Amino acid sequence: MSKKIVIALGGNALGSTLHEQADAVQITAKAIVDLIAAGHQVIVAHGNGPQVGIINNAMLALMHEDPTQDSTPLSVCGAMSQAYIGYDLQNALREEMLNRGIDEPVVTMVTQVEVDPKDPAFKDPSKPIGKFLSEEEAKAMAAKTGFLFKEDAGRGWRRYVASPKPQQIVELGAIRALSDDGNIVICCGGGGIPVYRTERNHLKGAAAVIDKDFASELLAEQLDADMLIILTAVMAVVLRKTTFGWHVYAVGGNERAARMSGIKTDRNKIYVYMISGVCAALVGMINTAQLMAAHPASGDGWEMNAIAASVLGGTSMAGGIGTIGGTFVGAFVIGVLNDGMTMCGVSEFWQKVIKGAVIILAVVIDQYQRNLQAKMALRVKNEAK
Repeated sequence: MSKKIVIALGGNALGSTLHEQADAVQITAKAIVDLIAAGHQVIVAHGNGPQVGIINNAMLALMHEDPTQDSTPLSVCGAMSQAYIGYDLQNALREEMLNRGIDEPVVTMVTQVEVDPKDPAFKDPSKPIGKFLSEEEAKAMAAKTGFLFKEDAGRGWRRYVASPKPQQIVELGAIRALSDDGNIVICCGGGGIPVYRTERNHLKGAAAVIDKDFASELLAEQLDADMLIILTAVMAVVLRKTTFGWHVYAVGGNERAARMSGIKTDRNKIYVYMISGVCAALVGMINTAQLMAAHPASGDGWEMNAIAASVLGGTSMAGGIGTIGGTFVGAFVIGVLNDGMTMCGVSEFWQKVIKGAVIILAVVIDQYQRNLQAKMALRVKNEAK
């Protein structure tokens, strides 16, 4: 039975650079097109945290280079990010559909979302955006632009903006009409461009960001969707933005040094193994639901895929190096490799041999790069003397 499904993609799940996003959308597109191929009506919303930060920083850099340039409103940066992300997403979706023999149009809708100008969030901005600045740089920028800057956990000063609750999606009628007419609609990027009404129905952009999940929930509710699916790279945020994530990298890079610096390494490793176990259990439940049956050996050999995907994605077997985005790319490569070998009739034994060879090759390359970096560092040190 066909369902109307709203899918909300996290901004971090789309990567934090141009290349990461281009790779990430290829993987994301496969999952979305699975639902489209099953006959479901799909609407895609997405976050824009890393992307709007990149655009905001670029606009600030332009102001530094050319003092005659005005500051770019955050609402305009949000609109730019919607088009930038939508461009990659709609191309990836269309490519994946055409490869499967599906010819459905995909469209990106620049979406405004009304907020209440009296929302309490405007009195206490709590959402940091943009790059870290020194106190002197922050004060100079605040004097020039009127932006609010606060110290962020001792790491520097950042701009803070409000995060009000969404009230109404301005382009809702257009989104509904396009979706009902058979289009795959990408909308509400970054939670939508926050706006509020002034006299004569003018919509004025607000210096704020709307939480993508709240906007996606409102979109699903106002479209009478049957299902809301929220996809986000939770662990990418944990590794990059939390003390626990930094400790994981520290323990992986040099456990002895991490212990001497005061990190509780044993407890840290226990937490990592617990998270790994929970993820494995979730995969088991998903696999059981897909097969409508359970077998204790159904996951045999999957650990090889996991190791290969991590190593190909840039994770060092020596520890301390690796990203969630890179692992997604590695998983995509391994998926293509598995499918290709299966289609070519390669036996399961030789598939494992080939994947093992891929892992060994990746480890050799990683070790070579580490040795090369060590030699270069030693050379620089000797030259400095």
